[in-house]
Amino acid sequence: MGRLGDFWSWACSDLANNTMRGVLAEYLVATALGAAIGTRTEWDTVDIRTPGKWRVEVKSAAYLR
Repeated sequence: MGRLGDFWSWACSDLANNTMRGVLAEYLVATALGAAIGTRTEWDTVDIRTPGKWRVEVKSAAYLR
């Protein structure tokens, strides 16, 4: 039977993928703002909510895909 780490490696290891690149960008910004607590809410009205009640939208782009 697989472990959770095996699933993450299988499903989420391509950080250049459009979807995962955005999630990684959100995580980096949330970490910098001290807002990477709890779990990420998919399809929330904003990408990040900081402890100081700021609402942040994160955009990412890539030179290569």
